[in-house]
This record gives sequence, C-alpha cells and structure tokens, in this order.
Amino acid sequence: MGKWSIPGGVVELGENARDAVVREVKEECGLDIQLVADKPMDVVDRIVRDEEGRVQYHYVLLQFLARLKGGAPKPASDVLEAKWVPLGEVEAYDLTESFRLFFRKYRDEFAKL
Repeated sequence: MGKWSIPGGVVELGENARDAVVREVKEECGLDIQLVADKPMDVVDRIVRDEEGRVQYHYVLLQFLARLKGGAPKPASDVLEAKWVPLGEVEAYDLTESFRLFFRKYRDEFAKL
C-alpha cells in the first residue's frame, strides 16, 4: 500500500503524518496551521468488526494540537459548512465518538489556550 487514510484525505508514501496534517487542513479547511508539538496529543486505535468477528475497518487516529497561522474556515467540496465554534458549544454538534472522547479528555487544556 502506498498511502493510508486520514479524515478527509490520505498520507502519501514518504510523507510523514505531521506534514500530512498541515497539508490536509489547508486543502480541506483553507487554514494554515503550525503544529504545537512534534508528536500527537493522543492516539485512538479503533477496530470495527462484523457479526462474525472479521475486521471491517481499522482506524488509527493521530490527534495533534495546532495553532492557526492564517486563513479563514471554508468548506471543501465534501463539506456543507465550516466555521469557528465557541469552546462551550462544541459538544452540541454531531461529533464522532472518538472526537467527543478526545475533546472531553483535553477540554481543560483547550480552555487555557
């Protein structure tokens, strides 16, 4: 396999995950970002099996903390809307289970930024 999936895109063969995150955020959201740390804040390893126990999907999500360098949120072709949301309103949205858990785990850290 020459690439592996990340939400909204792929990591190309020879591209490290950090560079892929910066590139994908620019392509998918129109934002220029800088990663705060060289390593992910968290990693989610999720395996989804069918009724017979066979693996249907295996996701490894690397969640990085980033700072905005420039740009304004804009939806890509596969998104209806992109916008900034106040920290206190994040959980009112339809979030993936993994992101909801990640947000709850680090909410206090986000509030300090």
